[in-house]
Amino acid sequence: MKSWMLEGNDVVLAIGGPDGHSEAVRKAAAWHWSLSKLTLPHPLVRVMKKNIYFT
Repeated sequence: MKSWMLEGNDVVLAIGGPDGHSEAVRKAAAWHWSLSKLTLPHPLVRVMKKNIYFT
């Protein structure tokens, strides 16, 4: 992510619903990242994302 930020590209972290994102969203993305194959509650994902990003 740091390299993207230094290049001036936009970074978007999209939290999907229980069925994930649509195929159109996945095709539009240059890069995919997954926390887990499990379905996680959105508040827990936000905490995990912040913990991973800021550590």
